[in-house]
Amino acid sequence: MKKILILASNPRKDLNLDKEIRDLKRVIESSRQGEDFTVVDELAVRVGDLQELMLKHRPQIVHFCGHGGGEQGLVFESDVGKEHLVRTEALANLFDLVSSNVECVLLNACYSEEQANAIVTHINYVIGMNQEIRDDAAIAFAKGFYRALGYALQIEEAFKYGCNAIQLEISGSSVVRSTSSDVARKLEAIDNVVATTAIPEHLKPILKKKPTLTSTPNPTLSQEMQRAIHLDINKSLEVNKSLEEDWGKQINKPLDIKLQRFEFDVITVDKKGNENSRTRKSAESFARDLGNGVSLDMVMIAGGTFQMGSPAGEGDDDERPQHSVTVPSFLMGKYAITQAQWRTVAALPQVAISLDRDPSQFKGDSRPVEQVSWDEAVEFCQRLSQVSGHPYRLPSEAEWEYACRAGTTTPYYFGETLTPKLARCKANLGIALVTLFSGETTAVGRYLPNAFGLYDMHGQVWEWCADCGHENYANAPTDGRAWLAENAGNMSNRVVRGGSWFNNPTVCRSANRLNISLSKRFFYLGFRVVHTLPPGQ
Repeated sequence: MKKILILASNPRKDLNLDKEIRDLKRVIESSRQGEDFTVVDELAVRVGDLQELMLKHRPQIVHFCGHGGGEQGLVFESDVGKEHLVRTEALANLFDLVSSNVECVLLNACYSEEQANAIVTHINYVIGMNQEIRDDAAIAFAKGFYRALGYALQIEEAFKYGCNAIQLEISGSSVVRSTSSDVARKLEAIDNVVATTAIPEHLKPILKKKPTLTSTPNPTLSQEMQRAIHLDINKSLEVNKSLEEDWGKQINKPLDIKLQRFEFDVITVDKKGNENSRTRKSAESFARDLGNGVSLDMVMIAGGTFQMGSPAGEGDDDERPQHSVTVPSFLMGKYAITQAQWRTVAALPQVAISLDRDPSQFKGDSRPVEQVSWDEAVEFCQRLSQVSGHPYRLPSEAEWEYACRAGTTTPYYFGETLTPKLARCKANLGIALVTLFSGETTAVGRYLPNAFGLYDMHGQVWEWCADCGHENYANAPTDGRAWLAENAGNMSNRVVRGGSWFNNPTVCRSANRLNISLSKRFFYLGFRVVHTLPPGQ
């Protein structure tokens, strides 16, 4: 879930910020994916509160509404409720400290471009105002921006929607948000203005992108160096393209591993979640030494054919049509990638992008890593592949469901019911949804596995798959490979599976699937890896 932290400060008492914040919350909550956002608002923010609020909430988006003072800084409140200007350098240093969490900063205040220029050296996207922006325009922009985010658009596209919202809403007579007279406010709202497709400069927000995100060549670099950089970029893109599009290309190096057999209990439950059978099972696995006393356990999954998806009358429309899929043998992580494993691999040489070594909200070496994007999960696989000499990758959606079901046809590999005693999820008691624990991840392997010896395939964290988003299974592959952009697929979205600690049991079913933007980072979103087997093994 992405958290938006709204910092509101109005020591001049001339803005109706309460109404503005209510409007923004309403826009976000009514959007298609509004449940993916949490909005936290802090009013009358004082300078001494800033660090604490950032540490307490760990937001992904920070929204400031109030007054700006150009070179002098942004206006917050002092301990006695008077104006306190925070200098640009101090703000930039604060955002440097929280850059591992914050993706975007919106400075919805006059003359905030200078602060935006400084903050963007640390944060990917910063939106500021180059001069006095009329109050109604600032509100219109914010509503359009968050509306687009709520429909899973990226920051740059959401920015365009915000600008368009100004065009749509500020084309005729308008009412400013100020509680003061129009004359006393920043710019007087003019009645009967003729609509125009252009946004006047005084109503135009400015989007700043972190220099590493832009494609503009650096004029201080030689042409030879620029060519080398572009070659590196193209090489990285080819790595991603190879992982996604060339399913048949595998590393033919024989496996230098020795499989070890391990044993475990598998249970089934009745409709009330009570255990009705227990069987001793075994499977084969090997442990990849990652260094520093950290290993990665991979379980052998024998190939086979299964019915993927849900039959009519069960599940959602995107889980149909149910269809037969034949999956070749592969190796899969016994658990979701843990924070210790992530930290170890994140220290390996970079392939395409940098990795934050400690991105997780809920700390613990044995807990699953979370708050990682799809690209970051792919980078993890690439680094591990490069060092080990063997092909690690994200599972296809078909591989994931085949591995999760482990030969079962019921909604869960435990049977028809899932409870918090069986998996890290919420409890569903009739129409009442209650959380029976603190509401966070736990150490991997605390719950019983499925018949393949895989743990936490229901609940704990959602897990990234290689497939791009598709609305249903019409024309889906039947050979177990990842389903890419053909047949109206959405390459900007990727599939996640398994549900999480944040979800009720229905969302954690074996067949349930969700398409989300590949750039998303949530504290209930992680991944596990698979290992491609060479032909004949």
